[in-house]
Amino acid sequence: MRMRRSRRLAALICSLPAVRVLSPTSPTKSVFLRAFAMTDAGASPMWESMWSKGLKPKEAFDCGEASPTLTEVLSRKSFGDCTGKRALVPGCGRAYDAIALAEHGFDSVVAIDLAPTAVDAAKEFLKASSSPAAARVEVACADFFKFELEPKADVIWDSQLLRFRV
Repeated sequence: MRMRRSRRLAALICSLPAVRVLSPTSPTKSVFLRAFAMTDAGASPMWESMWSKGLKPKEAFDCGEASPTLTEVLSRKSFGDCTGKRALVPGCGRAYDAIALAEHGFDSVVAIDLAPTAVDAAKEFLKASSSPAAARVEVACADFFKFELEPKADVIWDSQLLRFRV
């Protein structure tokens, strides 16, 4: 049952124009499907391992600023008036995207990451930020696939979590 649901999810994601479609003979297909078949994303120590080695801004996958895609989406005012809205950022890393959403006008932004060291880095980044919007960002260590947010988010912004393959 889980594998069928995972394959449907993988097929849906691969059908999106921004995602490279894997051929049936692709050696990475099984890795891609396995990533979506995980019942407990926390079972993988990969993320904590990367962060605990002292990942610096602009190293590896850390771009040192809000993702270019989010920056463009925000510049087009795609979310409209964000007053009273709440955003969720899974796989937040240092929370660059979370603070950008708060600066754009979201009343509340919840940023979550599976790696405790990433959560610590996000909290340090927000504390050091001179932006008043940083006070509207809440960071938590959580598994996105098990996380229950109340009240619900109006927007979920993901720029890494569902597209990253190992």
